[in-house]
Amino acid sequence: AELTNHGFEDAAMARETPLARNSARWLAAFEADRRARGVEIRVEERVEMMLKCWSEDSLELDGEYYQAPYPLAEGIEYPAWESAKTAGAEGEIDDEGRVRRVSVVPKPFQDPHPPIFQSVSASADSIAFAARHGFRPTLITKIEKIVEFSNLYVEEARKAGHEFALGERQNMVRWIHSADSQAEYEDKLREYDQDIFENFYMPFFPQYDTEITDIIDVMHSSGIHYGGTVDKLTQDFVDAHKQVPTEFITLIWHYAQVPKEEVLRELDVFMKQVLPELEAPEPIGADVAAGGRT
Repeated sequence: AELTNHGFEDAAMARETPLARNSARWLAAFEADRRARGVEIRVEERVEMMLKCWSEDSLELDGEYYQAPYPLAEGIEYPAWESAKTAGAEGEIDDEGRVRRVSVVPKPFQDPHPPIFQSVSASADSIAFAARHGFRPTLITKIEKIVEFSNLYVEEARKAGHEFALGERQNMVRWIHSADSQAEYEDKLREYDQDIFENFYMPFFPQYDTEITDIIDVMHSSGIHYGGTVDKLTQDFVDAHKQVPTEFITLIWHYAQVPKEEVLRELDVFMKQVLPELEAPEPIGADVAAGGRT
């Protein structure tokens, strides 16, 4: 989930009609920027702790919101402390047999850790956090927002001493279908995607236009669905990459709805006919300690 995790607590709220429901409620659900960023700060603290766990042999976690071992001042009684003291990390068990530090094993194969992909759709704060760490924003939003966030990523990374090319480490998420005509493409949207879009995605994303009465038009306006003929599908990606040549692309099919053969056919179309028309940015930030290149 996006670091701000906005709206997830509110997903259990009763829905009314499929379309004319969310605007005012979901704008209120941002809850004054997620309770003055309280939720986001907690998540950021946990992510920072995760990075430390991956990179240090043993450690104490003493944050504003989380501690480990807890309670930190007292440590934790551990019946098998003798074997843990012998085989564990230095300082993990004190002389009284209490757990004083935590050790995460096995360590990641990649140095210093695997590449981290962070889902983002609407939060500039999430982009800033990703940029400071060299994380890879997974952008579930329309191209205009991807342009905005990709430029923000470059700016925020530079403040942290990292240089990235525009589009580097950016991951554009798209739902695609190839068809012989626009009408066939829209039939596929109705058959394969409409139910999940309407009843799952829309409640989480208040930016989707709920004033439009036709759900297929809402799906088009969301900017996350690309498709039509192969030429149209290719042009959608080419136009997007002219604005931001994202280093990564994530394609999503609703595998329970889309027949396996159709998924494989469309993936084959993308790999053989669409992808060769796209150029990823030349990476310039390879030395940033964000994992994934070793």
